Amino acid sequence: MANRKCKLLRNIARPCDTLTRSLHNSDLGVTEKFIFDFKSGAAVYSVFVLHSGQFRKKGIVLNFCPFCGMAIFKQPAKGDVT
Repeated sequence: MANRKCKLLRNIARPCDTLTRSLHNSDLGVTEKFIFDFKSGAAVYSVFVLHSGQFRKKGIVLNFCPFCGMAIFKQPAKGDVT
């Protein structure tokens, strides 16, 4: 089933098809990172990071998908992530 737009489910992003293809192509510099809750052992947040030019090592967290325009990151509330 084609995933035409990104979805944000319980702070975990489900990427659209184009963003998924860019994750598999290492030359594009997009990576997916997860924030884990070690007490429960589950991922509580996912973020997509763009690595390019002077930001090759650190990167920039994407709030919106550059391909479909949907929100893919919700800022954690204060005290949510320690």
